[in-house]
Amino acid sequence: MIRGFIIGAGILFSMFGCGPEIVFEEKKDLGSTWHYRDVQTFQFDISDTLPAHDIVLEVKHQADFPFQNIYTKVKTVFPDQQTAEHLVSLNLTNENNQWVGDCDQKTCTAKLMLSENIYFNKTGKYLISIEQYGRKDSLSGVESLNFQVTHHQKS
Repeated sequence: MIRGFIIGAGILFSMFGCGPEIVFEEKKDLGSTWHYRDVQTFQFDISDTLPAHDIVLEVKHQADFPFQNIYTKVKTVFPDQQTAEHLVSLNLTNENNQWVGDCDQKTCTAKLMLSENIYFNKTGKYLISIEQYGRKDSLSGVESLNFQVTHHQKS
């Protein structure tokens, strides 16, 4: 009976205990202010073009952050040196103006999907840079960015 419980618990843990497989992850600490000049770059290798991927950005900000979103410019450099650039609003609140993500007394961490279920067409090195693109040069209250590329999990 105990053996069956252990096996069953192991199966449940393997099904629900693991998240998506992380291909790349890098965290950048910003102190408490994100300046225009502080362009955050992330470089990673893609060796297999068959699986779908998700690109996730976790933004850690102070709980009294004065804005609902952060405007950014996201630039991608592909292995063949082609580039793509997009303006992206990182929405930190939901439709009820409540913080998304996990919050405590001092900080909130919002896990934001930048791209979902995408395919990389070429193997090689990719470079993604994210720059703060708001109205102010200095954006106080942003503490860190955690960039992840994961294998997409089907629901």
